[in-house]
Amino acid sequence: MSTNKAGARRRAFTLVSAFVLAAALAVLSSGAGAANKCEDVLGTSTFTDQTNDGSDASAPDISTVVVTSYDGGATSFQISLPGVDAFSSDMIVRTYIDSDKNAKTGDENGYEYMIQTTPGPGAPIKAESIKCEDQPVSALYSWDGSAWVAQETDALSSWFGENSLTIELSGKAQTFDFAVYAASNVSYDESGAPDLSKASSDQAPDSGSYAFPLVAASADLAGVYDVTYRITTSHNFTDLRRGRVIKKSWSFQKRCTKKTCKTKATVKGQGQYRLSRAGKRAYKARAGRKYACNGSTTASGTERFSMNVKNSGWVKGKWRVTKWVGTLNVVSGDNNVPECDGASSYTASLTGTLRQ
Repeated sequence: MSTNKAGARRRAFTLVSAFVLAAALAVLSSGAGAANKCEDVLGTSTFTDQTNDGSDASAPDISTVVVTSYDGGATSFQISLPGVDAFSSDMIVRTYIDSDKNAKTGDENGYEYMIQTTPGPGAPIKAESIKCEDQPVSALYSWDGSAWVAQETDALSSWFGENSLTIELSGKAQTFDFAVYAASNVSYDESGAPDLSKASSDQAPDSGSYAFPLVAASADLAGVYDVTYRITTSHNFTDLRRGRVIKKSWSFQKRCTKKTCKTKATVKGQGQYRLSRAGKRAYKARAGRKYACNGSTTASGTERFSMNVKNSGWVKGKWRVTKWVGTLNVVSGDNNVPECDGASSYTASLTGTLRQ
């Protein structure tokens, strides 16, 4: 076993001890979940997946996943499966968890844990541990560096109703990445091990992972934003008096390579800005321009833009910036070019709202 795999094995069992087997873990009753309803909610986020995007028409379609973290230590996943009235005998749901938010640890996708929900006992669930015969059961697995290893625990429960699967897990895990896999047309052998070779499946998100809790710093600045300008200072701009309000559309595009991601903003009649990060929730840009003035005479100028993310949310299956505020400072002309009648400048406060 390589050093990395050995380290992953030690890390997995250390995390299991902290995440699942700690003495403070509450024993959850299958199908109830009532113990958590009186506890304070630390955070909740709704994650949206594109509909009708399964491998074929018979695949269960994940629409949303609502994750809630409770003050007492429990975390719940409510996985909505529209059109699925019961957790049938050929179904499976896997919830993958990256508990350290590090893609370099865990399995090939960075996950240290997997909660596997099936319609019957299966390994390592004992038949006598099933509280409700008509409810699915869940088992916890950890990645040991080369394979998924079952962990016996009573700190896990699951139930199905109203077209959704709810899973509750005890253990203080306030921040993590995760993904959900749901499938039908699954067969099981005598030990309960699933055969997914003919499965019809859906995965949420379609690629990568969701992050809980969601933060504005991880939201993509992409799409068309309706931007309101409010002129705060103006010099030699007769059509941009102080206090004037202007509305424009800004189009943001994010392009990523294997190493870096770049964001550009295109504004009709104003040009294009290449943005760079100025903090976890901030961007900035600087552009040099040539301005025509008084016939064929041109002069140089600069434009400086800075912005801060205010709100973010899931829009059409993607975590995006939904509102930002910023400042634009424009200086055109040149005091050294008499034909241009000196420099002109204005400053505007901006508010951008994502067009949905």
